[in-house]
Amino acid sequence: MKKTTILLAVTTILCSLALAGAVKIEMIAQPALATAEEGVHANANGFVIVNQTPDGAVDATVQIQLRDGAPEYTYVVKSASVVLGELTTNKVGNGGCHINIANVTDEEDGLGAAVNIWTSDGTTARLLRAFLP
Repeated sequence: MKKTTILLAVTTILCSLALAGAVKIEMIAQPALATAEEGVHANANGFVIVNQTPDGAVDATVQIQLRDGAPEYTYVVKSASVVLGELTTNKVGNGGCHINIANVTDEEDGLGAAVNIWTSDGTTARLLRAFLP
């Protein structure tokens, strides 16, 4: 079962990259990364893959991968001050999530200029940021 889950995750990422319009963006560490919660997030890094979909029910898909975060911690994913979802890391601090977004042109529901990973309350510290093209 574990191998199937890993294979499915890798396939999803590769298919996302293969589709036209997919962009992979490395996340940039923010100043709060080293100091938030006594530095437990200091080594966190990751990337975001954004794919605009052609004429479908979903306007964009966002795939987020986080590495070396705090172990077994729930992070909040936001864009344009809107919570898009959450991701929870495993025992070694790695985690990911896949988000489908409709109405990306609507500023209240869509993507802003960046995708951000915040600490678990979503307001205390922005840790990582990926600026969207």
